[in-house]
Amino acid sequence: MPEHHQGVHLVHAKKLSIPSWLRSLLQIPLELKLLGANLIIMVAAVLMLFGPFRLEPTRLTDALIVVTALGVASIVSFVVVRLALRPVKSLTRVGWLVSEGVLGARVPSSVVADSELAQLSTTINELLDDLVAERDEVRKLGGELARAERSGDKYFRSVSSILLARAGR
Repeated sequence: MPEHHQGVHLVHAKKLSIPSWLRSLLQIPLELKLLGANLIIMVAAVLMLFGPFRLEPTRLTDALIVVTALGVASIVSFVVVRLALRPVKSLTRVGWLVSEGVLGARVPSSVVADSELAQLSTTINELLDDLVAERDEVRKLGGELARAERSGDKYFRSVSSILLARAGR
């Protein structure tokens, strides 16, 4: 059953049972998956050139041209995907740093990020800025409450007691 939290629709994903060989295959980095796909296409092209026909010198030249073109295309594809995934690695790194308590970590801007990844990076950086600002505000308020409690002012002491009780202290 989906949950709603502050206007956001939350769905809990069910854990799928995937065979270990398929899980291993799916965990291969995307750029290597695409390189493998390009290599399979290259092998298929070579088999089509030489499949039911005899090897003739003119067909050998054709095969060399096809293999070279597909090989270059595979390398270009690999490099482009690797560059395109660099912002995802930055997002992962910043997420890990924040989980370790480094709230000053930010996702660097990237010239190779597509518009959705760039927007995600900006949104995460804004979220982290807001988190740090809220944390600073809570610290400031806590300091003010502690000073008020020490000063002996009855009003501030009662407000301080109420707020501290609500905060679970």
